[in-house]
Amino acid sequence: PMFYETMNFYLSTPMVLSTKRIFNDELKQYYLRQDDKDLIDRILYQNLQNKYKLLYKKESSESELSLKWDNDFLLKKKNRITKKVTINENGMYPIDIIGLQAPFKIKASPELLQVGYECGFGEKNSMGFGMAEVVNN
Repeated sequence: PMFYETMNFYLSTPMVLSTKRIFNDELKQYYLRQDDKDLIDRILYQNLQNKYKLLYKKESSESELSLKWDNDFLLKKKNRITKKVTINENGMYPIDIIGLQAPFKIKASPELLQVGYECGFGEKNSMGFGMAEVVNN
C-alpha cells in the first residue's frame, strides 16, 4: 500500500506494548491497556524508531506519533480490547502476554508507518504479534 502521515489500520493479531512497573516491591512487566494513551504513543514511537534504525542505519526524521482507537469498535466491545495469550511450551512455565486488538488511526511519518506495517506494530513480532491491515485509506 501507499503510506501517508495519517492512516487507519486493523490489527489482525494483538499489538503488544509493555513497560516495567513495581508490584509488591518487585520490578515486573506491565502490558499496556487502551487507557494508557501517553505511554502507548511514547512506547510505540520508540519501538518503531528502533526498528527503523535497525533497518536503515539512521534515525527517522519523525519526532512524534499519535494513536487513537476506533470509538465505535470500543463501544461494541464495551471498552475491552485486550487479549491475553498464554505461551505454554510443553506445559511448563506458562507465560501470559496481554495485547491490544482493535482498529486504530495513527499519525506518524509514512516511513515509520511502513516499518510498522512490514515488521509489525509493537513487541514480540517474531511470535506473530502486531500484524496489521490497512483500512479505508
